[in-house]
This record gives sequence, structure tokens and C-alpha cells, in this order.
Amino acid sequence: MIERYYNLIKNWITERNPKERYGIIIICAVLTYMLWNLLWGNAIHNARKIKDDEFNAMNVTLATTEAQINTIMTYVSSPSYTKFIKEQQLSKAKLERLQNKIERILPTILNPNDLPLLTKDILNQQPGIRFVSLKSIAIGPLNEKNLGDIHSAIDLKNVKPYGFELIFDSTYFATINFLKRLEQLSWNLYWDDITYKVIQYPKAQVTVKFHVLINQAKN
Repeated sequence: MIERYYNLIKNWITERNPKERYGIIIICAVLTYMLWNLLWGNAIHNARKIKDDEFNAMNVTLATTEAQINTIMTYVSSPSYTKFIKEQQLSKAKLERLQNKIERILPTILNPNDLPLLTKDILNQQPGIRFVSLKSIAIGPLNEKNLGDIHSAIDLKNVKPYGFELIFDSTYFATINFLKRLEQLSWNLYWDDITYKVIQYPKAQVTVKFHVLINQAKN
């Protein structure tokens, strides 16, 4: 069947003159192009358009990103940013120093119930020392300036100084050793005054005034 139609078409074309044949070829080419364009041309065109739109969108994104990077780099290289970074570093260093101070100071603020233990440690017998008396004495209010900037970071309203006066007989070198021992105690002692009065060389009577910090809110 196909061969029959093929032969009919072939014979029909053969019977045409050259001019008609050229016309037939042109018409067939046009029809072939139109059919190809109808079946595949539009799909290819649409696919190319989609790719072009994606490419253009990517270029817009890249341009926006590049502009943002340039803005950031301009700000980072500006004197104001450099100043900001230095201020942040100084603030961080100051905060770390303050935190270290707090960590050192807080454990030295005593509970009132610790006073008997403190007294026991102070009066622990040591060669060359003869204790005369140990009593509590009145002392002025807490001087927050002595604590530096830590007073603004912790609540000191319940922290009060608690004063002591310790009198003992000793010699010069025994006194030095005793005071060193007091310095090494786990309690933090704040020295206020010391009087060294020679009674009969090398014997002397030493009066030491000091205080500790007491948190009166602790029970």
C-alpha cells in the first residue's frame, strides 16, 4: 500500500515540468519547516527562554551579592569599624578582668558562722608567739572604692567589714613568720594597722588591726 502511494507520487512528480518540480520542492521544504517548528521548535525556543531567564536571574543575584560584599568590605575597612572592634576588645578584656576579681573576692566574703573557725586559725599556737588578747573592734563602713569596679558588678549592700585587734608578745623574726602564716590562711584578711613596741629587747608587744568581710544576709 505504501509502495503504491509512493509510486503514484513519484510518477506525478516525474510528469511535472522542471518549474513545477522546483515549486513542489519549495512547498515541501516550507511544510517540513512548519511541521518541525510546530513539533519541536516552540519547545526548544521555550527551553532557551527559560535558560536565558535563569541566567539573567543568576546575574542579578551575583550583582546583588557583589554589591553587598563591597558594602561590607567598605565598612570593615572604615575607621569607625576599626574603632568599634577595638572598643569591643577593650570591653571584653575589662569584663574578663572584672570576672576574675569577682571570682577572687566572692569566696573571701565570710558567713558569720565562720568567725569561730577564723578565730581558731588565727590563734593556732606558733613558736615564739604569746597571745595577749583578740577582740572585735568597730570599723568604718565598707569602702567600695577599695574594691575597684567590682562593687558595681555584685550586690554589696549586705557585706560589712568586721574588725579585729590582736595583741601578742614576740620577737621581730617570730612576728614576721607569724604574719606570713596569717597571710597564707584561707581567710582573706585586710590589714588596717600594726604597732610594734619593744618591751625589752628582743621582746616586743605587737598590736595588729585587721578586718574581714562578712555577708550579714547569710545564715
